[in-house]
Amino acid sequence: MNLEKLRKMYNENPILKESFEDTFSKDELGLSETNPILSQDAFNKAFNNILKGSTQRYLDPDTDFIKVSNQKTTRIDVLDKNNEWLIDYDTNPKDTHFWYHYDRVYDVLQNLHHLQHDDIQRCMKRLVETQYKILNTQPSPEY
Repeated sequence: MNLEKLRKMYNENPILKESFEDTFSKDELGLSETNPILSQDAFNKAFNNILKGSTQRYLDPDTDFIKVSNQKTTRIDVLDKNNEWLIDYDTNPKDTHFWYHYDRVYDVLQNLHHLQHDDIQRCMKRLVETQYKILNTQPSPEY
């Protein structure tokens, strides 16, 4: 078993954590001081802090480009307090997506908490499923 699979099993199976901690070193589990494992709750809090002061607007879901809609739609654009894009998501089951800005979201989470790409993707997927109720989509960082 390689270390990446070991870390994934450790993070995704709370029942195995104690056994893994008794068997493997902190470094092997990715628990070194420079790469602590962030809980889902802590990740959600960090993500929601990025969204503080943000605004949202409805977009026309029938276009591939950004066209603001005067009516409520399933596609929503979230802008930060400087009116810069953070998130674009669509809850329509036929066209779900969840895109987030690489520099303003992904990099902040990665640098602030020393997270690896797989950790961000795993936590983001859970956040999108629970907080935004979007299932069967892979959140994707965009530029």
